[in-house]
Amino acid sequence: MRIGPLLGPDIKEILKEDPAELRALLEELELHPEDLADLVAELEPEDASKLLSQVLPADEAAPIFERLEDHEQQEIAVAMPAESIARIASEMEPDDRADFFSVLPPAVGDEVFESLERDDPQAAEEIREIEQYPDTAAGHLMTTKYVFVRPHTTVASALAVVRAFVKENADSPIYNVYVMGENEKLVGLASLRELVAAEPVENIDDVARTNIITVPPLLDQEEVARTMAKYDLAAIPVVDDKGILHGMITIDDIVDVLTQEQTEDVQKIGGVEPLDVPYFQTSFFSFIKKRAGWLIILFFEEFFTQTALRHYQLIMEAV
Repeated sequence: MRIGPLLGPDIKEILKEDPAELRALLEELELHPEDLADLVAELEPEDASKLLSQVLPADEAAPIFERLEDHEQQEIAVAMPAESIARIASEMEPDDRADFFSVLPPAVGDEVFESLERDDPQAAEEIREIEQYPDTAAGHLMTTKYVFVRPHTTVASALAVVRAFVKENADSPIYNVYVMGENEKLVGLASLRELVAAEPVENIDDVARTNIITVPPLLDQEEVARTMAKYDLAAIPVVDDKGILHGMITIDDIVDVLTQEQTEDVQKIGGVEPLDVPYFQTSFFSFIKKRAGWLIILFFEEFFTQTALRHYQLIMEAV
């Protein structure tokens, strides 16, 4: 059941009267970020902006913001101070952050990026890294947050790195630990299962695999999905032709890709252009434009069918 329509009016009223009380209420409800995103989507952009920037801390607002539709992110961002958006963007996953900046109006995006660059230069650099690749390429789909260690690290030390990463990046997925050699080249990979099963004093070089399934940054996202499905991978590293590790793609991103591609394929089978925004957010004229070809075919099919039936009836009456 969607909680947005159910709680939306009450949340809006409490937000207006006592934001501190709303903060306490949300903590008590312990809602999943997906449910909170559903709730935020029911609010007006100004109210959603207030909730995300004044009621919730940036690290809690980020996973909610990531789950909003593109047009919802855009509308809320326009209503929010650039500094507040930048703080939330800083806490977002690198790939989601890059996607967010791609939907912002240029003037707003430039202002927010300048603020982000001042407060979190690394986050700004991650956007540049991802944005250099086409939207449908592996490089645009990857996250640049991953766990790596150097060769000759002990298993105990590697697990300590994992624990530190999890504490600092609570919402970031982690499946593998990558072994990085000179010049950031990927030389090995060990899953968390393999690390936990190994003896703490073992060297990670003896645990890690060197025959690694990777994808290049420019590979189409559908091919990435096929590769991960073929080898039953939860995550796959993105490595260039020099062997340098640029990031990783996780299964949740692939699910999003498959869902999007499946929707577009179904729309193409129906002879229609894909809608750029949700069905009920589409204007009448945009809807007609997208569906024009199919509607014309249906019109003429109905016209000729009715004409043929009328002629048949006339013939039968004459007989």
